[in-house]
Amino acid sequence: MTLANVLTIIRILLIPVFVAVFLWESAGGRYLSVGVLLLSGLTDVLDGYIARARHQVSKLGKILDPVADKLFALAVLGALVAARELPLWILVALALKEVIQLFGGGLLWLSRKNTLGASNIGKAATFLLYAGVIAVILGFSFGPAMVIAAVAVSFVAGLGYLRQIVSS
Repeated sequence: MTLANVLTIIRILLIPVFVAVFLWESAGGRYLSVGVLLLSGLTDVLDGYIARARHQVSKLGKILDPVADKLFALAVLGALVAARELPLWILVALALKEVIQLFGGGLLWLSRKNTLGASNIGKAATFLLYAGVIAVILGFSFGPAMVIAAVAVSFVAGLGYLRQIVSS
């Protein structure tokens, strides 16, 4: 197993840590949950960098990395919805988009044994989502608008992936 894949697995293991810390009834829990979120983001950046720099891009990593991203994003949004800090429709919209995208990617994999790499728009959506979620957690009034913008950008990225799947 490559170091990049280990970092991706660590990101997946951070999901329940984030949720537990976020839901912890303590002011410090908020700040600690932001730290877990930042650590997750760091592992996301590092796993891609390491995989490319060490020529360790793997089929497992191409599948596991986006799954980890989607699981983490949905868990974070789920925690914020549970805490009544974001409306449920945001979680439902992103979850539906992700399920459709995973289904399309799965069909591509089954039919051609191929996966699509992350687009710049998808990376921007992920960054915007992390920033928006952190703003919500820290109580900034613009946080929900950033999360909504991230979901919109994510839909644009999803349409780009769909176009690539159909044309390949």
